[in-house]
Amino acid sequence: MECELYIQANPYQFGEDKHKVIFMLSYMKHGAALSFREHITNTATQLGHFPGWDEFKGLFKQAFITTDDKGEALRQLQRLKQTGGADGYVQQFKMLLSRSGITDFEAAKALFVAGLSSYLLSKVEWQP
Repeated sequence: MECELYIQANPYQFGEDKHKVIFMLSYMKHGAALSFREHITNTATQLGHFPGWDEFKGLFKQAFITTDDKGEALRQLQRLKQTGGADGYVQQFKMLLSRSGITDFEAAKALFVAGLSSYLLSKVEWQP
């Protein structure tokens, strides 16, 4: 959570856990994040207090962090497109490929080629 860096850099602003939680909730304005904020706020109203900071982070991770790392890496590989230089694309592809657990060369090649820019794809000579 990037906001956590801000919270750590400004300890006097966030002396109590509820201040940290409310700060985080203030950025949750759309979609699933808004639903999560409403759930936390409604629960806090019923209980008379917001969750502690560690409890809030746990609830946040349960709601938004995937535990299927391999599956998520595969989904990202399938959506990966080269938008800049080849070096950045290759680096990102290798990192995701490693996380995905894919070891089949042909499958990896198909994913790699699918994400290449049309310009680069037209310039590549394929070896058998």
